[in-house]
Amino acid sequence: MGAWGTGAFENDEAGDWVWELEDDDDASLLVTALREIADADASDYLDAADCSVAVAAAEVVASARGIRSPGLPSEATVWLDEHARLVTDDLVALAAVAVARVVTASELRELWEEPAADGLESWHENMAALLARLR
Repeated sequence: MGAWGTGAFENDEAGDWVWELEDDDDASLLVTALREIADADASDYLDAADCSVAVAAAEVVASARGIRSPGLPSEATVWLDEHARLVTDDLVALAAVAVARVVTASELRELWEEPAADGLESWHENMAALLARLR
């Protein structure tokens, strides 16, 4: 896992994804990232990279609706300043479902639970705070 911290944007996948956000004029990048996880069957394996992107997308959604995420990259801030109106109640609900799926059963959760991984408690706190901001 290319992560240097437990924050939503403290990994390679989220860093790459947020660069793409700058060119998203209709929130389709957010929807795609969140649906990948939220619409998966209960038995589907949720890949860590896809989960990392979904968590980053959920942070952008939550930031559009209230308190901005700590560590929100400047690219996301610029996008929000121009497009926050595209974040609908349905998108907020989709983000909450996606994050709940990541927290419940995903490769990303498994990676944080590995004995060598440092930061499980912090990761859980970050996910709980994100879910609270989405609800």
